[in-house]
Amino acid sequence: MKPVPHDEITGTVTRFNLEPDSAGAVLVAYAEDENGQIGRAWLRFDPGAARALKTRAARLPDAPAEESAPDPGAGTHS
Repeated sequence: MKPVPHDEITGTVTRFNLEPDSAGAVLVAYAEDENGQIGRAWLRFDPGAARALKTRAARLPDAPAEESAPDPGAGTHS
């Protein structure tokens, strides 16, 4: 099968969540584009693809964590 994307999603993922569901797993990713706009995308993986994702992720080399500035609003209430 040759994939033919209808929409191309670009940007740097800044947050994500991967959780199991009744049909396999769902990945929700939040990405920031070059203009600072945040987008949300989700992908559902069937059980076979979820197993393959887990196996391949386990083979990724550890990368050094990027240090980020603390959130100035952290710990405050509005």
